[in-house]
Amino acid sequence: ERFRTPEGCAHGVKCYNQLMQRDAVCDRCLVAETYRTNQPVSRETRVSGGRIVQAHTFPIKDQDRLVGVVEYIKDVTDQRMLEQQLIQTEKLTSLGEMISGVAHELNNPLTVIVGFAELLMRQDIPPPVRESIANIHGESLRSKKIIENVLHFSRRRPAERVLSDLN
Repeated sequence: ERFRTPEGCAHGVKCYNQLMQRDAVCDRCLVAETYRTNQPVSRETRVSGGRIVQAHTFPIKDQDRLVGVVEYIKDVTDQRMLEQQLIQTEKLTSLGEMISGVAHELNNPLTVIVGFAELLMRQDIPPPVRESIANIHGESLRSKKIIENVLHFSRRRPAERVLSDLN
């Protein structure tokens, strides 16, 4: 927090020197805008070193006459980084849920393919056809295993197998 007058900061530190590493007032100076409008001004901006700050200026009035400006500057870099991490985490969660849904949808037709391949292999069929059906069966089982791994990875806890009474 600093009290500023049109001549500069009461503490002798100018924000454009300290934060922006400049020798002159910024084009969009909040203090100048507050003097011009007699209204509080807020802005978030990136400063030297890649930090992100929120700057707020508030007019100080003696009755109706503007006599100074209070400038409050807060570094919000860590907060913005945490917000970005949260957004990324939410995206990954959504992606995991979507992949889980797709895996379930793929699992159903693969179960049918595996079942029919097993039924066909029990038939008396020529060896070249049997070999092709065996390939279909093997690759279908391999695909089911991949899907099981995806589902296992996307679950929050391992799947449990329990006995159920069908009656």
